[in-house]
Amino acid sequence: MRHLDGDSLNDAASNLAWGTHQDNMQDLRKHREGRASLTKDLKADIIRALGKRDRSVEFRQEVAQKHNVAFSTVNRIYWKIRDAKKT
Repeated sequence: MRHLDGDSLNDAASNLAWGTHQDNMQDLRKHREGRASLTKDLKADIIRALGKRDRSVEFRQEVAQKHNVAFSTVNRIYWKIRDAKKT
C-alpha cells in the first residue's frame, strides 16, 4: 500500500494506492528530497519544541514543517519522550 503524500499515518482513502515495492521505494526517495537530515542538534531543537506546547497532532505537524523533517520523525521523537516519562 502506497501513501501518496509520504505520510504513513495519513490513511485517508484519497492518499492510498496499490503499488509494487519498487513504487514504494520511488515514493520514499521522492518524499525525502529536500528534507533535513536528523542531526543531534536538530533532534534537540525538536525535543525543545515538543516541550513547549500541548503536543497535539497539529502542533507536531507544525514542528515537522518548521524543521523540514517528516511528520513521522517528529512523531517518533514525541512517542519516545512520552514513553520515557511513563517509566
